[in-house]
Amino acid sequence: MFPEPAHPGLSELFADYTSDEIDVLSDWFTRVTVAMRTSLEEIQAGNVFLMFPATRSRFDAGRGP
Repeated sequence: MFPEPAHPGLSELFADYTSDEIDVLSDWFTRVTVAMRTSLEEIQAGNVFLMFPATRSRFDAGRGP
């Protein structure tokens, strides 16, 4: 079986899932984590064109360009 999760509530949450379903969830979160880290690195490196560039908020009014 699986090791006891660090957070007690997770045992209850995963009790409704089969081993195969937990494997699929684990695989999905692993893949998404890799994809998001890659995207974040690309954004931080300036290699991504942002469709919605950051804009000034109402809190920035009067602070110059």
